[in-house]
Amino acid sequence: MRQQSVSLPAAFRASTLLISMVIFGGLAGVARADDLTRVTTSFEAEHVALVLRRVAKVFSAGFGRPEADRVAAEIDKMRPDEGQAWEFSAVFKHRTVTLQIRAAMDDMAMVDLDFSTDPAAADRVRREIDAFSNEHGL
Repeated sequence: MRQQSVSLPAAFRASTLLISMVIFGGLAGVARADDLTRVTTSFEAEHVALVLRRVAKVFSAGFGRPEADRVAAEIDKMRPDEGQAWEFSAVFKHRTVTLQIRAAMDDMAMVDLDFSTDPAAADRVRREIDAFSNEHGL
């Protein structure tokens, strides 16, 4: 059986690079797709901008009102049976998290919204959506 070895300098460089990436943010705070929690909901198209603005309040940066308004404007232009997706690097409780938003318009002007993000942020997103629905009798 043949044994392969890696020279100490190469192994040292690889481990140093990995440690540097973790310390300086190359890997820290980046969620894998399977680490995301999904929140789904459906609203009439007229409510989408307000829902997205409400979700934007969950994040301190990366997905604020300007981004929410841009996504809402793009959803307004969608045709029935059309879908679209967006991805943001947002800040939730001082950590950078992935926020994925998917929207699909049906032929009755209902928009299915799908938010995927960090589990703790997803809990807050769900609470904001529920509060919006309750406040507007939806």
